[in-house]
Amino acid sequence: MVAPDLSRWDWKNKDEDECAHGRRLGVVGEADHRAVGEAREAVLAMIEAGAGPFAVDGGLRSRRPDPHWPAPQLPTEVLDLG
Repeated sequence: MVAPDLSRWDWKNKDEDECAHGRRLGVVGEADHRAVGEAREAVLAMIEAGAGPFAVDGGLRSRRPDPHWPAPQLPTEVLDLG
């Protein structure tokens, strides 16, 4: 989670806990664990630099969906889980 003004960020503990559990189970291997760490560092560098999707001019903060796009719908099989 990144604040809109890029003043703070936070990793969700739930995600880190699930990743650690996946490592214990052997589902997340060492290569994947390293790749996630490298991606985390790249994201932090972009936040600090105000670059990429965090850029003030042209990043995701100014992006808005096309008002003509239809609203997303869940697949019927997801709705019928009851």
